[in-house]
Amino acid sequence: MIVRPATDGDDRLAIGQVYVDSWRAAYRGLITQAYLDGLYARNWLGVLDAPQRTSFLLLDGDIIAGTCSCGPARSPEMAGWGEVVSLYLKPAYWGRGLG
Repeated sequence: MIVRPATDGDDRLAIGQVYVDSWRAAYRGLITQAYLDGLYARNWLGVLDAPQRTSFLLLDGDIIAGTCSCGPARSPEMAGWGEVVSLYLKPAYWGRGLG
């Protein structure tokens, strides 16, 4: 497994697809199927554009297994600290101690 910074272009849609795959698996039966079916990778592009946020990819060879987004803490009480904003793995990688 390799971790590398995400880049613009294909990485952005790949990150969005990790979110979609994770949501569809994790929230099946908890959120309506119609809502989950309406999720698309492009829905997350705006999230990836958040200022001062950096995204990383977890690679299993050429396969994107997961993604992590981090940046300055969003809470004013935590000024000067960092925060992991999101951490998602494709369902096939759940339970392996990677998160």
